[in-house]
This record gives sequence, C-alpha cells and structure tokens, in this order.
Amino acid sequence: MQGHQAVRIRELDESSSQHLVQKLLPEASGSDCVKVSHICGNVPLAMKLLCSSVTEDGSQPGPFVDEFMETATADNIVEMLDNPDYPSDL
Repeated sequence: MQGHQAVRIRELDESSSQHLVQKLLPEASGSDCVKVSHICGNVPLAMKLLCSSVTEDGSQPGPFVDEFMETATADNIVEMLDNPDYPSDL
C-alpha cells in the first residue's frame, strides 16, 4: 500500500508496566503490580485485559492475581481469560 508505514509496538519497561497497572488497578499493591506486569510480559494490551478481568470480577486484585499465578501456565492462560462468566465485551 502506498504511503503505508509499519510501526512495531514493543513491550514496556518494568517501571512503565507497573505504572500502567497501578493506573488500571488503583487499589492494587506494589507487589500485585509487579506480578501482573510479569504475568503479562510487560505487554500493555495483555495488562489491560488482565486488569479488566480483575475489575469486572469485583474482587480485590491481590487474591485474584495470586490465584492466577498459581494456576496459570502458558497452555491455559487463554482458557482462564476466556471465562463465559465474564462480560462479552472483555
């Protein structure tokens, strides 16, 4: 396509990742922010999706993140986030 310019989006640095998680989950502790950014590999969209599932759940982020860390593997992360009980807009 004429005039098309490709832009590569990279992961955030650790500090920026934790800052983003803190903005998305203001009630999260510092350690929860670190865990969320680690789970998501510092990828902003992944952090947004995970934080959205925490806020839609209505629970405190700490127990949710801890449970996610205990049960998550590379194979079942998509299955965990594709929960039919979550609102369809997620």
